[in-house]
Amino acid sequence: MLQTANSEAQPVTQISAGSSAYHGLFLKSDGSLWGMGYNQWGQLGIGKYNFSAPYGVNLPTQALASNVTAIAVGGGVQGHGHSLFIKSDGSLWGMGNNSDSQLSVLTLSSVTPNPVMIVASNVTAVAAGEFHSLFLKSNGSLWGMGLSTDGQLGLGTNGPFVPYFVRVPTQIVVSNVVAIAAGLRVSFFIKSDGSLWGMGNNSYGQLGLGYNSYPGVNIPTLIVASNVTAVAAGGGHTLFMKNDGSLWAMGYNENGQLGTGFAWSKVPVQVGVSNVTAIAAGGDHSLFIQSDGSLWGMGENSHGQLGFRTNQHDNGRPFQIIECGVTTIAAGADYTLFLRFDGSLWSMGNNIYGQLGNGTFSSNVAGTNGPEQIFKLEPTPSPMLQFQDSSPIILECTNGSAIGTVDAQVEDSTGNSLEIVWTVDGVPLQTNDVPSECGIISTNLSLVGTFESGEHVVAVSASNGQASPATASTAVSVRDTTPPQIENVEACPNILWPPDKRMIPVQIKVDAIDNCDAMPEGKIINVSSNERENQFQQDWEITGPLSLNLRADRLGTQRGRIYTIEVQCADSSGNVSYATVEVAVPHDLKRSLNRF
Repeated sequence: MLQTANSEAQPVTQISAGSSAYHGLFLKSDGSLWGMGYNQWGQLGIGKYNFSAPYGVNLPTQALASNVTAIAVGGGVQGHGHSLFIKSDGSLWGMGNNSDSQLSVLTLSSVTPNPVMIVASNVTAVAAGEFHSLFLKSNGSLWGMGLSTDGQLGLGTNGPFVPYFVRVPTQIVVSNVVAIAAGLRVSFFIKSDGSLWGMGNNSYGQLGLGYNSYPGVNIPTLIVASNVTAVAAGGGHTLFMKNDGSLWAMGYNENGQLGTGFAWSKVPVQVGVSNVTAIAAGGDHSLFIQSDGSLWGMGENSHGQLGFRTNQHDNGRPFQIIECGVTTIAAGADYTLFLRFDGSLWSMGNNIYGQLGNGTFSSNVAGTNGPEQIFKLEPTPSPMLQFQDSSPIILECTNGSAIGTVDAQVEDSTGNSLEIVWTVDGVPLQTNDVPSECGIISTNLSLVGTFESGEHVVAVSASNGQASPATASTAVSVRDTTPPQIENVEACPNILWPPDKRMIPVQIKVDAIDNCDAMPEGKIINVSSNERENQFQQDWEITGPLSLNLRADRLGTQRGRIYTIEVQCADSSGNVSYATVEVAVPHDLKRSLNRF
C-alpha cells in the first residue's frame, strides 16, 4: 500500500527537481523519501510505473521510510527520467530510466521502478543530468556513468561514432572535488580551491568558455579560477555563486533566464544582485534566494513557474516572488519547488504530470495561480517559551517593594504574529504583540514591574493564533537581605544616682531604618558590667524587649560602675543588626554628668 503525505509527517528538509525533468523528490526530517510527478519509467521508486496517461502521480508518495540523506532528479526533453539518492551508510541508489546506463544497471532495463543499489559505500554527494549521473566519494573523487555523447562525463570521448555511454561508475577526477551539478548533457564541479570546472554540451556557451561548440567539451575544463561556492545547470544556461554573494550566469538567454536582459552570453556575466545564498536553474527559468529569505526569479513564466500572476511569459531581469522566509529552492523543466522556514513545501508551474503534488494534473497557467502549499506540518506547532533566569528570581526589597525585570525567550515557526500576555499572581499585567518577521520568530520578552514584598508567580503565554498557546511560569521572591540600620540607641535614665543599691527601671530606645520593614523590632540580648556582680543578689534583670532593671550600686572607686546593654534590631525578613548603650553608676556625680 502506497503511503501519501499526511498531517503526521515530519517537516521537509531537502527537495530536488531536475532542470529537464517532470518529477520531483523530497526528504523529510525522518529520512523518508517522497516523490510526485512523471513516473513512466518508475523514477519515483514506488514499485510501479505509469505507462499510460496521465503518466504520473499527483500526490506526494513515499518511496522509502528512512535513512535517506541526499537526492537528485534527472530527466530529458523526451520525458525520460531517473532518480538517485544516498543512504546514511554512504550507499548510492537509483531508480527510473536506465536506457543509457545512467543507473549503471548492467541489464540495461529501461524501466526500474524499485530502487537498486549502484555503489555500496563512501558516496557523499550526487547529481543527475538528462541521461547521465555524477557522484562524489568521501575522498573528494568525482565519478560518473551514463550517456556521454556531448562529453558530459569528461572522459575524453564524445559523439555518435564512439562508445557514447559508460555502463559502470567511472572515475573522472581523482580528488579535491567539493560540489557537483548536472544539467542537459552538461556537467560542472567545484574544487576545494573554489575553482569552477565544466564539460559537455556547449551549444549555447553554457560552459562560459568564450565560445560555443557542438558536440561539446569532453574533458574537465577550467571556467573560473577561484571563489565559486555553488553552481546550477539548466536546460541551456548555467548559474553560479561566488563567496561574496554575487550571482553569475552564462549560456542560453532567449527567455531572460540569465537575468541580464535577453542577450546570450558565452562568458560568465554578473547579474545585478547581491547577498545571494542559494541558486537553481530550470529548463528556461532561474531562481535565487537572498540572505533575507526572499525568493527571486527570471526567465520563462509560460506555465507560472515563476509564480506571479500576470500573462507576461519572459522576464529578463530578476524580480521578487516571495518577500521572505524561503530556505531551499529547486527548478524543474517548467515548474518550481521551494521550502519555507517551517519545513512546508510549495510548488508552482506546469502540472501536467502531477509534479506539483497538489492532487491534480492541470497545468498552472500564468495569471491564474501563484505558489501553492502542498505540504505543511499538522497540527500547527505551538510557540516555545522559556525563562532566562533560574527560579526563583530574587529581587531586593526597597520601601516594601521592588522594581524588577523578568526575561523570557519565545520561538515560533508559523510566521504568524504572536500575542504575549503576562500575569502576576493570576492577574493580567501586560499584553503586547510580536509582529511576524516572515520566518522563525526568536526573540526576547521582558516584563518590568513593581512587586510587593513576598512571593509571587509570574506567568507568560504566547499564542500564534493557530495552535494552543504556550505558557511558562516562574517564581519571583521580593526579599530584604539588608540588615536594619541602627541610627541611635538611648537608655533612660542613663545615670543611676544615688548609688543606694536599689533596682532602677531603665527603658531602651532604638531608632532604626530598614529597606523593607517600616518598624524593625529591637530587643535586649545581653547585659554586662565593668565591675564584678554582687555575690548575694542579682544586679540586673531584663523585664521586656527594651526594658530592664539595673541595680544602683558600685564599688565606689575609680570612674564608677558602667553597665553595657547590647540590643538587637531585626526586620521582618530576619536580617539582624546590633548596637550597645551604656548606663553609669558614677563614683562622682559631677564628673559623670560631664561624661554622659
